[in-house]
Amino acid sequence: MLPFSIQNKLFWDIDQNNLDAHQHRAFIVARVLERGTLQDWITINKWYGKDVIKQVVTRLRVMDKR
Repeated sequence: MLPFSIQNKLFWDIDQNNLDAHQHRAFIVARVLERGTLQDWITINKWYGKDVIKQVVTRLRVMDKR
C-alpha cells in the first residue's frame, strides 16, 4: 500500500494493497508523470525527491513523449 496519497484513478488497473512505494517506484513515477496531475507530481516529489525521480526516469525504457 502506498504511504502517500495519490489519486486512485492512476492505479485503477492494479490492487493498490500490493503496491509497495519502494519496490514499485519506477512504476509509480512513470504512471504519475504520464497520467497524473500537478498535485500527484508534488506528492511524489516530496516522497521520493528529485534525485530519485531523475534516476528512475533515466532508466525507463518507454515514456510517453508528453
